[in-house]
Amino acid sequence: MIYHFCDDSFGPPFERRTIAFAREHRVPVTIVRAAGRTRGPRSRLRSAARWVAERLGGSSIRRFVVEDVNAPPFRDRIGPRDHGIVTGFNQIFTAELIARFGSLVNLHPSLLPYYRGPEPTAWCVLNGETETGFTIHEITSRIDDGPILFQEIVPIQTNDDARSLAHAIAQQAAPVFARYLEFASNGGEWSRVTVDAAAIYRNPVGYRSTVSSRNRPRVPT
Repeated sequence: MIYHFCDDSFGPPFERRTIAFAREHRVPVTIVRAAGRTRGPRSRLRSAARWVAERLGGSSIRRFVVEDVNAPPFRDRIGPRDHGIVTGFNQIFTAELIARFGSLVNLHPSLLPYYRGPEPTAWCVLNGETETGFTIHEITSRIDDGPILFQEIVPIQTNDDARSLAHAIAQQAAPVFARYLEFASNGGEWSRVTVDAAAIYRNPVGYRSTVSSRNRPRVPT
């Protein structure tokens, strides 16, 4: 089983890849979202339509809304042959849960170890960066840490805000994400690719928390 943890902002391009992969290869996947997040009517309607289509089609795709991934009702579902991939998720995995997976990785929208935290694209725009990227890394108990499996540079356009930059990163990362799905499902060789992030960023910083609404970057008018 592949568990794909995602949200409705950064996650959709990756969710589409997961669904396509599951249908093509007949691999069981569970798409996991955190409970309690506000979602607009269009998002809810799309989710309902997907759920109906998947049920009518006898799909191996399942959806799960979880209050706490670390609580026994969800944690006890995970076995050593299961693989987890995170593309935007607002819960922290405990060491106990991490250890239950055969593998658990995160696709983070920055070049780690810089711009760790929940809103790296907003901080990159605020700090005047001209390039950023994404990182696939193994998940550990430390936020946005763990061995790096893949990195790639993404340019920042002059009119980018946090949302448009996150969208650009997701679009560029989606094919790499699809390759990782294949690797997690079938095994084989994975070629690690890393980037000298310190040479890419003008103002490299470590962990940053949520950007305040007053300082949130917006597209220039």
